[in-house]
Amino acid sequence: MMNKLLLWNIRSVNTQQSFERLTNLNRRNRYSIIGLMEPFEDAEQVEIFRRKLGMETTFVNISGKIWLFLSEDVQGSVEIDNEQLITLKLFHQILNCNIVLTVVYASCDVGERRMLWDSISQDLGYVGSTYTRWNGRAEEACIFKRLDKMVCNDKLLDVMPTMKVTHLIKKGSDHSPLELEFSTTTQFPGGYQATLCIDFGGNPFTEFHHKLKKVKNALRIWSKNTDGNIFQQIASLEEVIKVHEEQFESSPIVQNRERLHGVQADLSRFLQLEELFWKQKSGLTWFQDGDRNSKFFHTYVKGRRKKLRVDNIQDANGNWLTNQEEISQEAVRCYQKQFEEDRIPSKFGLLKNIPSLVTEV
Repeated sequence: MMNKLLLWNIRSVNTQQSFERLTNLNRRNRYSIIGLMEPFEDAEQVEIFRRKLGMETTFVNISGKIWLFLSEDVQGSVEIDNEQLITLKLFHQILNCNIVLTVVYASCDVGERRMLWDSISQDLGYVGSTYTRWNGRAEEACIFKRLDKMVCNDKLLDVMPTMKVTHLIKKGSDHSPLELEFSTTTQFPGGYQATLCIDFGGNPFTEFHHKLKKVKNALRIWSKNTDGNIFQQIASLEEVIKVHEEQFESSPIVQNRERLHGVQADLSRFLQLEELFWKQKSGLTWFQDGDRNSKFFHTYVKGRRKKLRVDNIQDANGNWLTNQEEISQEAVRCYQKQFEEDRIPSKFGLLKNIPSLVTEV
């Protein structure tokens, strides 16, 4: 199963545009881990931001310039914490594996940085724009740099050989978000049939529940790739922006910058439509501006799902069953009874109403 991590030198997450970009990316991709560099000067806002983003856990390094957010599928503990980096030991429930993650925000002092570079060797490469930072200016004042990258060691590559880093378009910050796509296994054809396989035994309800969850995840990926004109437009515009970014990087003239800004404005309009989609999907009659993808939103959706959970049923004799094994057995008996006939019919009068289509010889 494929999962994603997002790393972004965001610098201005307290602005509405940056926050909207981050929450929309998280809604579409459901990141397991989000790392932010230089997000706030006031570290007291981290808990408020965690709830708004809808993540489960947050870690902040000593300098307060690195924030890591974990989803409910990932648990972690701090192994190393200093001014320039933070290292976490993680367990990913869906991938069922342990991961050591180090996020670095290097010092401006050359001597302090040298100690970091000695321990970093394997650049994962990238897909997308060559540069991850643009100072927002054109012509002679224009500056492009690749300041952001993801690295790993050989052991991690052996475990996750399909890792891919993508430099997303620059919107909401002068740095590109870095998206890491990773998996412990390669993709396979016939995914829906394989999705139904589970590697444990249990009562029929438990097995059925886990199979439905796997099918749901597969269908969600399929829906995300094919669903609706809004999402197609957003994906198409992001690709167009990549092209314009490359054109501007190769020729940073005013005309190329204006074309880039024009496409970015189109993308902003479709992102607003995407917000309306999520508003309708949640079933809420109101949606507080600035509190998008909040903890309340996720709690509300989880609450609706909880109402669908079967904790007890009444059997044919009127007895209430609460044990999961008894509930599963009663469910099987109920459906078997509906599709079984306990006596042989002896009257066939209704057959006279069916016209004969075969003539006698």
